Amino acid sequence: MSAQAAAPKNSCESCHGTGHSPQQNLYAGTGGIGVSATPSPMYLAGIRCEGCHFLESTGNTGHIKVASDVSCMACHGAYFARIYDRWQTVGRDRLLQVRQVLETAKGKLNTPYPQALLDATHNIDLVEKAHPVHNVTFSLALLDKSADLINVALKERGKQDISVPWHKIPFTSNCLSCHQGIEGQSGKYESKPFTHFPHVVKNELDCEICHQPHEIPLKGKRPIIPVAECADCHHDTAFSDRCAKCHEEQISRPVKVQGAVLDRKGLLFEHAMHIEATNLQCVQCHLPEGNFRRTPETRICKDCH
Repeated sequence: MSAQAAAPKNSCESCHGTGHSPQQNLYAGTGGIGVSATPSPMYLAGIRCEGCHFLESTGNTGHIKVASDVSCMACHGAYFARIYDRWQTVGRDRLLQVRQVLETAKGKLNTPYPQALLDATHNIDLVEKAHPVHNVTFSLALLDKSADLINVALKERGKQDISVPWHKIPFTSNCLSCHQGIEGQSGKYESKPFTHFPHVVKNELDCEICHQPHEIPLKGKRPIIPVAECADCHHDTAFSDRCAKCHEEQISRPVKVQGAVLDRKGLLFEHAMHIEATNLQCVQCHLPEGNFRRTPETRICKDCH
């Protein structure tokens, strides 16, 4: 189905008419400026409004049908409640962030505003009126483009551009058609702290390196590599030059040495000093003889000291 085609006809139109055109445009992936047509997968599947809006409720105008995470779970399974929540969160947060960037830019510019700023405002208004959840991928693309357009407008007037407070995933993946905002998700995996950011943003690891594609609704456990296999990347000599990408915090702070060094106990070890002053490589202490050690043995210190 072409993204330029009209949204699927439905019984909602008997009352609403064209009153929901922002939602229809967003759902069909059209109406934005500077972003290619990107229909929602649900639109391409021919899902009409009442495919999700089937929950009975009473609104200011009388009897209405609403959608919620239950709508997603009805077809996609219970796990999609979490997906729905993340869609709502990432859409709301990104919209708020772009609005703040827009207002900051307006404070730097005089009217009449450059066309690029007006185009950015159009995209932002479309997403806000239509609600990002109707097409999360298209919404995020429009908001990203809006930030770019805002900086184009600032540059035209000789103003300093504005850095956006979010990070873009530097690759495309089928997984991201459902898992938008995954770069900000953190938690625990096998009782160990885990965050997606250093994996998908800093090191550009495709989702399928750790996850296997799965059917919807998900049946059984999520297909993910066992934690023991994480070390294949994290502490392999081929990745020795990437240590700082994940361990910036550890490198920046001193750690107390366990054991005696230079016949003294309780010394503080400064990672930064050793790395910057001596060009010492992380693997020289943490990967001796090819075996990873989280806490190096103090005997290694004696090789230099």
